[in-house]
Amino acid sequence: MIYLKRIFPNNLYSAKGINVKTASGKKEYNLSSTSILSVPPTNKLYLKIDYHKAEVDIIGSKIEAFYVVNLKPEDNSILFFLKILFKNSLEVRKVSEEEFNNYTPQMIYANQIPFELNQKNSLIILFGSILSLFFLLYPLNFDQLSAEVSSMSFWFGALSFMGFVSLFFLRKISERQLYFRFGVYLVASIILGGFIFLAP
Repeated sequence: MIYLKRIFPNNLYSAKGINVKTASGKKEYNLSSTSILSVPPTNKLYLKIDYHKAEVDIIGSKIEAFYVVNLKPEDNSILFFLKILFKNSLEVRKVSEEEFNNYTPQMIYANQIPFELNQKNSLIILFGSILSLFFLLYPLNFDQLSAEVSSMSFWFGALSFMGFVSLFFLRKISERQLYFRFGVYLVASIILGGFIFLAP
């Protein structure tokens, strides 16, 4: 038998099945989002959901074969969702039985799954928000800063604070992207801090 299961991110197409045909085309199957599909042995499979299509050549004479059906992932979540709107993105991966049983969306869509608001991520957002408020309020209390540095600090703090607040409520980026953005923010904060405290 040939076994297939689908793994799509964020419940995409959860209400719609993937149409599966064998090489003979005499019978059609439906691969839903919640079940595993078993198909009799064949040398080719045709899969389709909306304008997303894929063909799979079944090679070898094994009694059982296992396939995971997914949408091709991207490093950037915005690019991913734009791509699936306009381009065929269906992909079929041949895996072992163990991999088949243990496959999760996180293994494919690390950049498309929004981060969870756990203790570590909450502390990152809290720290970033407090540091942003410091840059926002610092120029208001110290007149010795130059106009350029004062304006830079104020706007950096304001925009950063709004960014961290939106992350807390919306959480539309992946955990990997959260860490990357926080790292960039820290580097920018260190540079701006140097301007503030080392400037004559």
